[in-house]
Amino acid sequence: MGRNTNSGANSGFIIQGRPQEFNNMIERDGQLVRLIHAKKCSCVQNGKAELFCTFCKGKGYNLFFQKEFDIYKENSPHGLFEQREINPFYVPITKVRLVQRRLNAAQCPSNNGITNYNVESFTDTSVFLDEVENLPKRHERIEVSYSFRNSELITDENSNSNGTYKIKTIGTEYTGYHVPDVLDVHGDIIVVTRVYNVTQDYTYIISSFKKNMITLDNEGGSAPAPLSTDILEVDYEYVPVFYAVLLQVKTENAVEKWGEDVKVGDVRIVLPSYYHIDRFSIITAMTTILQTNHVIIRGSGTFDELPNFDVFEIIDNIEDEDGTVYTSSDFELQEFNNLVWIGTNKPAQGKKYSVKYSYRPSYKVYRDQSKTINLGRDGRYPIFTFARFFNKFSSKDWDKI
Repeated sequence: MGRNTNSGANSGFIIQGRPQEFNNMIERDGQLVRLIHAKKCSCVQNGKAELFCTFCKGKGYNLFFQKEFDIYKENSPHGLFEQREINPFYVPITKVRLVQRRLNAAQCPSNNGITNYNVESFTDTSVFLDEVENLPKRHERIEVSYSFRNSELITDENSNSNGTYKIKTIGTEYTGYHVPDVLDVHGDIIVVTRVYNVTQDYTYIISSFKKNMITLDNEGGSAPAPLSTDILEVDYEYVPVFYAVLLQVKTENAVEKWGEDVKVGDVRIVLPSYYHIDRFSIITAMTTILQTNHVIIRGSGTFDELPNFDVFEIIDNIEDEDGTVYTSSDFELQEFNNLVWIGTNKPAQGKKYSVKYSYRPSYKVYRDQSKTINLGRDGRYPIFTFARFFNKFSSKDWDKI
């Protein structure tokens, strides 16, 4: 390729951006959200899900969370304790991709100033190079590309129990002083490894978990239900909520074309740079509570799926078309939007009933058009994307996948 042979051509003053300051601005001015990724379940055929699928429970999709963040080309502190030790800023470290020393090309003309290092091992906080000579000096720039864990590990937690086979975790709760406790903002459990009842000396089998709740297997009634006075030891892993910026689009159509007209109910979302986002990602505003009411037709299963994705609370009693009233002892909310009938008093299949509830608004990324900005020598800046108000997936979402 062509090049400029003027010795001073490439020695101008370099101004570099600071991507982390943009992430800090999102943390300061954003609102708490949850990010979930969705993928089509293998049971879906011709746009329809298998009603009795054990993986998606007939919904046609499965949800998962981002467990790791990627950091690229960080000039990490090094040589603080021993010369071959590097201490990246973000912890706990889960993977090390590349470690390089970057010097002026004139200092190392044979390799254009770049030295690649082999990694011997790493811990949660440190990376150790497999070298004895030519190690980087403390004043020299190195570039470390690595991953760190997004989830939090909780061990031996005495979670809340009430004499049922459902327990509510404590460590998942967001405890920021400016968020009212009544909003019940919490992270989402992704792994449960142990539930041990110290008082009754019993280790439970895990039936399921979702959001901040763990459901225990009653083993045909042989497992003792944990009482509110029992001491529990619960080990689990969860993904915390985080800050993002949601900008509401209020016009009928967008002034600027962006693939297609932006419709009422669409929002522009700005996420920190280390999050992944793609089509069918779901962003839920955790501190916004809205109310609605719907008429539902009773299905054939044990639960009916409410129209909004993340239902916060059932308001008042439920009444069917015959005037029969159902109280909170007849139903409960499970997972994100399942209205589960727990007793014998429930509407017959095909019967219409009215339910009023509150919910957290959710938005779905509907096109593969997220925008990333890589400036300042490949610095990773926040991600911009449009998302559309989301209730639930339909067969049209999966017919082309």
